[in-house]
Amino acid sequence: MREIFGLALVCMVAHGQAAPAKVEFEVASVKLYVPPDSGPRMVPGMTGGPGSSDPGQVRYANQSLMDLLRNAYNVKRHQIVGPPWLDANKFLIIAKVPDGAGKEQVRVMLQNLLRDRFRLAVHRETKELPIYALIVGKSGPKMKESKGEAEDRPDVLPTGPPGSDIGVKVKMTEDGCPNFPGLRLATRMIFMNGRACLTAYREGMPGLADLLSDRMERPVLDMTGLAGIYDFTLHYDPGNAAPSDNPLPDVFAAVQSQLGLKLESRKGLVDLVVIDHVEKLPTEN
Repeated sequence: MREIFGLALVCMVAHGQAAPAKVEFEVASVKLYVPPDSGPRMVPGMTGGPGSSDPGQVRYANQSLMDLLRNAYNVKRHQIVGPPWLDANKFLIIAKVPDGAGKEQVRVMLQNLLRDRFRLAVHRETKELPIYALIVGKSGPKMKESKGEAEDRPDVLPTGPPGSDIGVKVKMTEDGCPNFPGLRLATRMIFMNGRACLTAYREGMPGLADLLSDRMERPVLDMTGLAGIYDFTLHYDPGNAAPSDNPLPDVFAAVQSQLGLKLESRKGLVDLVVIDHVEKLPTEN
């Protein structure tokens, strides 16, 4: 009898326990963003949140559902399996972040917001799929190991687009890429004039593989075995350059000729976020 009573008491206590609080934004506004026919457009991207100058508010501007899903689940475009229209609409989300929340909690909040407002339902899978292995070429790496922080690199990094008034004089290189003399401990990929321009300072090979993964149709995995930190530049034709007397190489040839590395096609396990259901437009605020 004592055992039965104890079991019943445990069941009553368990039944009476409150469910864990849902991790969510305090307040969130989700609106469809329609770019104007003329004039400036809203700069796409995420601003604010933990670690920024405005930790209490996060703003996802001019973002498609694909962009929001990538941010919410911290994955690349090729890791999301869903309907072809995920890039069709753009949205503006402004949300209030609870005090003390961290970056990973904000990701969970965005996941829950997408579930509530877009009726999102997903599951995860791991499949063997085509990948690119980043390996060292036959002649060895051509990158220079970083010597640390140069004295002529200022503490303030430029934050505006090339040519804007950002307090740092922007010059164009012979390859048609912007040269930011003020970049320190930073890596930037810029697409302009029909070319991709990557400028890296104190960057490791995992970081390079991650950057290339953002721009390729499949994952790029670092298999170079290089543990160093490097300064380097990479410029290539992303596939939309206009005809030229001096055309840029594609990314495969550029990685090999400019960095001494190689992108090799292989197969590997890839983690996927599979969309079971999602609405094109959000419910009312």
